[in-house]
Amino acid sequence: MVRLRALGLVLASLPALASAQPSGEAGAPPPAVATDLSASGPTLEARLDEIRRRVQAALEYPPIAQRRGISGETLVSFVIDPERRADDVRTERSSGYPTLDRAAEQAARSAAPLPWVYGRIEVPVRFELGHGAAD
Repeated sequence: MVRLRALGLVLASLPALASAQPSGEAGAPPPAVATDLSASGPTLEARLDEIRRRVQAALEYPPIAQRRGISGETLVSFVIDPERRADDVRTERSSGYPTLDRAAEQAARSAAPLPWVYGRIEVPVRFELGHGAAD
């Protein structure tokens, strides 16, 4: 019986506790929530730009696609593992050509070491004839 009364008192006081403001901070906005755990060093956007650059630089344009004049863009996604490599690489949006999609996935795997970013990221991989590809 004592336990039930104590539980009732705790439950009855929860709404009051939930609506209470911390002392001295009436009307103060809630504290800012961090969106990036890497506070020092390059910004998140700078790291994402570097990842895109490294993946594109690691790209090997398939010779058969070059000979056939095939170009396009594949959107790949992956997470960066503790060794700073692309892991769980997937094609999110196909170029329409499996050979380009496979090359884009391989470029992501070959681009290490990558700057650290938490979570799954998406990177567009462009295949353009006459732009860095041997014609």
